[in-house]
Amino acid sequence: MMVLDAEFFLREVANHYDQELPFVLYKYPNETKVSGLLQSSKTLHKLDHMEQQGFIMVPFVTKDKAVIIPKDISKEIQCELSAVSNGYSVKELLLEYPEKQRHLHLVNKGVQAIESGEFQKVVLSREQHIPLPDLDCIALYKNLVLRYPDAFCYLWYHPKVGLWMGASPETLIEVKDQKIHTMALAATVADQGQAKVVWGEKEKQEQAMVTVAILEALKDYCSAVEVSEVQTVKAAKLYHLRTKITARLTGDLGGLIEQLHPTPAVCGLPKLPALNFIQANESYKRSYYTGYLGTINMDQQAKLYVNLRCMQYLENELILYVGGGITIDSIAEKEWEETVNKGKTILNAVTGTL
Repeated sequence: MMVLDAEFFLREVANHYDQELPFVLYKYPNETKVSGLLQSSKTLHKLDHMEQQGFIMVPFVTKDKAVIIPKDISKEIQCELSAVSNGYSVKELLLEYPEKQRHLHLVNKGVQAIESGEFQKVVLSREQHIPLPDLDCIALYKNLVLRYPDAFCYLWYHPKVGLWMGASPETLIEVKDQKIHTMALAATVADQGQAKVVWGEKEKQEQAMVTVAILEALKDYCSAVEVSEVQTVKAAKLYHLRTKITARLTGDLGGLIEQLHPTPAVCGLPKLPALNFIQANESYKRSYYTGYLGTINMDQQAKLYVNLRCMQYLENELILYVGGGITIDSIAEKEWEETVNKGKTILNAVTGTL
């Protein structure tokens, strides 16, 4: 690992990007270093198994598009987060919401499906297209890592796939020395300066569903499972309910991940009918949104995160991805507001807003 000062680190990345060579920048939650892998060729490497080593990107459903930036053909670089300065901000963004009525209708349709017994919960999402002729992705990434120290912040680029960036609050799984850490993260309330967050029954039930489903997924692959109390945690300008879960891995990591992903926090419960509803009714393909990403077999461990609070940059457009968990108590207008609040994680970094 080559440790560089921040200015040289970012210049190396910019030169790599100018040559249209694949790379990823990433910062683990609450860590003080930003790391990078700069791939030496434009080859697109598929992820075939969890014994590979590098940084992986796995889509929501289609495993054939799972890719890796391999460590062994990449230059590893690192810099101190404290040396990173604010990046350039866009003065104004054209924010329009032509998809609002479609999303309200989708949420109501989801509630009706729950009422008719198809499933208990479904996570419904939308994409938002925002015109942006020029994007300084490195400047935006600087803003992300400085604003969201508690999140997993990444910038990923491959000329054959595109550019993705995000600040995820949710760990899918961390593994080191056969000990695993995961979490059940669900329910959302906006930070409005309240002294205390009051959670409704809808949010409590949503979070409990996620916890039970994750514990069910672990049972054939883990022993010594420990579950924390439910905690209120803050991510950017939002509060969530979180349960931390630890265990000892006794089975195959790849098999465990197959059981975990997609979790009820990004898909629904039961998984298969919720997934079928999503694919039949959402008006777009999620691609890497609500998939998972992170490092495998780097420093003898895996650190994987759910791809939330993310965006894609494509053909002079910023494409924002946001969603929320729908239960029988969901109100469409409130669910819409939740997606708008979640989108601000990326948008505030673009505009330089705190």
